[in-house]
Amino acid sequence: MSTTRFGSVLRLFLAAILVLTAAGCDYYPRHPGPPPRANAPYYYDYYYYPHADVYFHIYTGEYYYRDGRDWRRARNLPPKIYLDPRDRHQLRIQSDKPYADDQARRRAQPQPGYRYQPDPARNRQERQYNRKRNEEYRKKYRN
Repeated sequence: MSTTRFGSVLRLFLAAILVLTAAGCDYYPRHPGPPPRANAPYYYDYYYYPHADVYFHIYTGEYYYRDGRDWRRARNLPPKIYLDPRDRHQLRIQSDKPYADDQARRRAQPQPGYRYQPDPARNRQERQYNRKRNEEYRKKYRN
């Protein structure tokens, strides 16, 4: 084999290695992937306070509470409702209406080992905790 032919093969080989190496580099941001399947379950995370019959949606910062026979949704609870961190249960529900299965959920929740009495200090502490948790979520995922 002549030296010119050997040089041509060597240059071709080196060019192929360069092209293959460059093709492996990722210069563009990756696509985040396909959207979730339409039939995939979607969950909502709530805090549930059985003694007050209140649900707190962690990500929107909204409370769901019973007002007589109707359910209300609000960013702030009425002052007559007291929350207690000792009675908080975290739930993952497949519905944006957590009160839909409220009766069954109330029967399934274990009874607390203490007698509930409204405590303004605990109520204030729990409402601040919920507000802080919602703000952390918004900073982390919405910005």
